[in-house]
Amino acid sequence: DKPAIIAFHTPILFSGDVFKKADAMRFRHIVSKANILAVLNGHLHFPLFTMVDGVPYVQAGSPVYENSYNERGRLSYDSSSFNALMYDDGRLFTRIVSFSEETQLIERTLE
Repeated sequence: DKPAIIAFHTPILFSGDVFKKADAMRFRHIVSKANILAVLNGHLHFPLFTMVDGVPYVQAGSPVYENSYNERGRLSYDSSSFNALMYDDGRLFTRIVSFSEETQLIERTLE
């Protein structure tokens, strides 16, 4: 009955090349029925916050570099970020903190 937080390195819902879609959908169903405060992950090197079935999914940025994706591929920049999570009165708050000066492109992976 107590609220829980689930943490993964690789995002289960947003990395179609790692988890089978059926497994990800089963996980989503289980989480939506449980008392889950949030699902946390990293791996992709860009911050993201989204709600799925009423559950917050929080993806951390990276202290080293961040990726940006478009239809042609990935761009990596020398910027950094992290997520600050705060729990208060049964609610979880997340704040994305980015810090960089004169961000520069360091890698380009285009299809």
